[in-house]
Amino acid sequence: MINYVMLDKTIASAFTPLYQGDISTCLGAERFAYGAVKDGEPVGLFLSTIYQDMITLDWIYVREDCRGEELGSRMVKGGVRVLMEILGGELVSVCCEDGGMKRFFEKCGFYFREEQMFYSYRAKLSDIIKLPEIDVPEDTVFRLSELRAKEFKSLSLYFESLKDTEIPIDLPIRKSDYMEVPAVYIRNDMIRAVILLKKESDEEVSIAFAYAFNRDGRALATLIQEAVSAIRDSFGEDVIISTASLGKNTEKMLESLFVDIDKKPIYQGIFTAS
Repeated sequence: MINYVMLDKTIASAFTPLYQGDISTCLGAERFAYGAVKDGEPVGLFLSTIYQDMITLDWIYVREDCRGEELGSRMVKGGVRVLMEILGGELVSVCCEDGGMKRFFEKCGFYFREEQMFYSYRAKLSDIIKLPEIDVPEDTVFRLSELRAKEFKSLSLYFESLKDTEIPIDLPIRKSDYMEVPAVYIRNDMIRAVILLKKESDEEVSIAFAYAFNRDGRALATLIQEAVSAIRDSFGEDVIISTASLGKNTEKMLESLFVDIDKKPIYQGIFTAS
């Protein structure tokens, strides 16, 4: 018999084997998370994020020995129904990299656009091309925790201006969501570049955001140099660097930075109330 439970801090850790990161970050007022339990053991996991005008399905996973029983499709359909009927969402979106998962979501009622606009990237840190060493001017590169209140406020206001674009950034910005590595380049009291990294596991670090204001490539290259050095010191050369498309310029940067980078299309689907 399958039972379904809402996840909270008291039971979330039991579902960690079904997830690739810190599951505690998936709980909270803007999140909807539930799991499937069979014979007292977690066998399925559904995670989503609730935004003002959209809901994203972030994770669906069924333990391997329980697949083929339509548990995954039942969890998706049940989760989407709760999100739309009870929580009041009108649109649920999902992204996936695998054609098989795309077909799975289509059977669950999601519609996928024909054109392909997004990609995912994965590569080992050891595959990054050695850049010419950049001298870092004193007091220009900061970790998020080192930003003064006014600097962090200006950064948050900038991200707020991106909420209606396709740039993938979670709001509100919280310093604790990102790794303690060089993240912001400031020159003449102006933010020139930003790179935000998340620890997905002991083997993987993801780029959540990368941007150079007014295409200040040197500022971004300086941040990359300092962030890569910090990652190498903490994780070693074999750590995986991953990200989703962050815009055409960032795609070009990634493809030029890595000798060998795995690039896969991301299929984007939606489920609407109509």
